[in-house]
Amino acid sequence: MTDDPKPVTASGEMTDWSYATIIEPEGLCVYGVEHDGHVFADHVGLIKTYATHVDTSGSTFVPIDLGTEGMKVGKQPYIDKVPARSPDFYYLASHSIYAPFRINNVAGSDQSLGGVQRFSFTETSDTPRHETAQVAAAGRFYPDLHFAVSPQTDEDQGAIESLRFDFQIKPDVGPGGRRESSAFIPGELTFDNIIESLFGEDIAKQVPQQAGMFRDRDHSLLHRALFAGWRPGEQVFEAAEKPLLWEIATSGIIEGGTRGWDNIHVWGYHPSGVVSTPGMPYGMHLHWRWSAGTTNRLSMLMGDWTPDFARAPELAGRDISGNMVPGGPLIDPRNPLTDLRIAVVKKATADAYTALTPDGHDDFVGMFKKIKAKPADIEDGDEIVIIISIVVHRKDRTKRWRGTVFPHGLFFPHAYDVGYLAENALTQAGAYNPQYLDRKPAIRRWERDPN
Repeated sequence: MTDDPKPVTASGEMTDWSYATIIEPEGLCVYGVEHDGHVFADHVGLIKTYATHVDTSGSTFVPIDLGTEGMKVGKQPYIDKVPARSPDFYYLASHSIYAPFRINNVAGSDQSLGGVQRFSFTETSDTPRHETAQVAAAGRFYPDLHFAVSPQTDEDQGAIESLRFDFQIKPDVGPGGRRESSAFIPGELTFDNIIESLFGEDIAKQVPQQAGMFRDRDHSLLHRALFAGWRPGEQVFEAAEKPLLWEIATSGIIEGGTRGWDNIHVWGYHPSGVVSTPGMPYGMHLHWRWSAGTTNRLSMLMGDWTPDFARAPELAGRDISGNMVPGGPLIDPRNPLTDLRIAVVKKATADAYTALTPDGHDDFVGMFKKIKAKPADIEDGDEIVIIISIVVHRKDRTKRWRGTVFPHGLFFPHAYDVGYLAENALTQAGAYNPQYLDRKPAIRRWERDPN
């Protein structure tokens, strides 16, 4: 990924997002992503694509550079306003940038791989709410990829049986959303604002990033009150590591199942403490599953017993087709056996990962163990990178295979507080505390299972 992308798409006429964008050898990337003047990410993009080709002699794991092989490297992507009733988004996007691709005879087969890599952006809104508590308005960002593989026509040439797409996100979130929120309001006499006035805004914005990883609790509030404990976050989360103590490489979705982690939150470090979770009003939210009990406020109370007609039409518990799947993963239903692995690492580790080639589509955690035996400390914040590896598996090689990966996207609220009443409730629930459930990890290792 380039360090100095020159082509710039300024999209302010359609939304409050701004960024630079270019087609890299690996695919489409955006840089310097901001929303309404608030820094969000240094860069987001596709860094690796692989196809597993199977024939009578066995299987071959083949790397693909979508940019080099199927796009126009170094060129600007297309930009288009998304139709008002786009079927791909529950939260309506205002515009997209996209780059189509097509590669013939993938891995020497008779099949082609085509599609569109796309970044879509929404206006700031709190309707529909982004989280059940409706704490803050947010803009949403979808770095999704649509693919299609042609049917197999010659059995002797084998077939593409799985695809793996690795995305990279380098967060760059400023400090905000603490209880001492007035210290972060622009215009106040703060250290950050003094630095910004003397040296320019970029120096003030480069703060270490902290992250937390969570698995939501599925039961109703009544069940939680009776049976869950009252440690910080325990009424909401079944498992939590906030802030992450060390780098991590682990599972989110396993063959379409949901027994991994559910979400990641990222925020800018500040010595006053960590942000609130749930209800983080300032930071990067990345969810690929919501609990069955958070589809709306009624379902929070009733949990799994809430009838479908009584559930509000929230993103939580809906797939990209709008079907209700309370507690299910937010994946394309055309590819039910989807795997999602996720890592939060230092930049140097991410760079080393990019230089490696996995042994197969299941080789993810092992790649980080090859880089170093033990994960590095990131508890107090660092220059971190999120790597999301998504694998989709083919069901029928004789038919055209389609799908969308990364349909859940991210969202970015940047309110400096949540209001007095919400803040009180969050404080009582221990939302502003470090959260380690079921217990604080004692062994420094890469794969930390939430179960």
